[in-house]
Amino acid sequence: MLRSSVRSRFYAKVKKSSGCWLWTAACNADGYGSLRVDGKSLGAHRVSWALHRGAIPDGLCVLHECDTPACVRPKHLFLGTKLDNALDREAKGRNRFSRNRGEKNPSAKLTEVAARAIRESQANRKDLARLYGVSTALVSLIKTNRVWKTNGVTP
Repeated sequence: MLRSSVRSRFYAKVKKSSGCWLWTAACNADGYGSLRVDGKSLGAHRVSWALHRGAIPDGLCVLHECDTPACVRPKHLFLGTKLDNALDREAKGRNRFSRNRGEKNPSAKLTEVAARAIRESQANRKDLARLYGVSTALVSLIKTNRVWKTNGVTP
C-alpha cells in the first residue's frame, strides 16, 4: 500500500467532479497523468488504483472505461491484460496508427469516395493523377491496395 504522503500529494493534483476526476499535474504526450513515487514516474491512474483498490497484479494494466487518459476516478478504472488494453483502445478508435487514417489525416488529399473511384477506374494512372491532383505513384499505391486500403470492404 502507498504511504499517506503519496495519498495527500495525489489528491492535491486531482480535480473532482460528478464525472471524471481529472489529473491537473504533469501528463505524458498521450495525456496520461504521472506522479513520482520513490523516484519512479508512475501513471496517475495506476496510483489511483493502488490507493483505492490495492496492488495491481503483475502483468495487468489499468484501463479507463471513460476513455479519458487524465481521469483518475477509481470507478472509471478497471484491470485488464495488455491484449484487453489493445482491444479496448482499438474499439474506442484511439489506436495511434489508425486514428488519422484516410480522410481523418490532416494531410489527406483525397476523400474515401475519390480513393474508391481511383481504385475502380479503368482510366490510365497518369490521367487519374492529373484529375485528382495527386502523383501517379499515389494512384498506383491505391490501385494495389497499399494505401487507402479496403481490406475486402469498400470504404
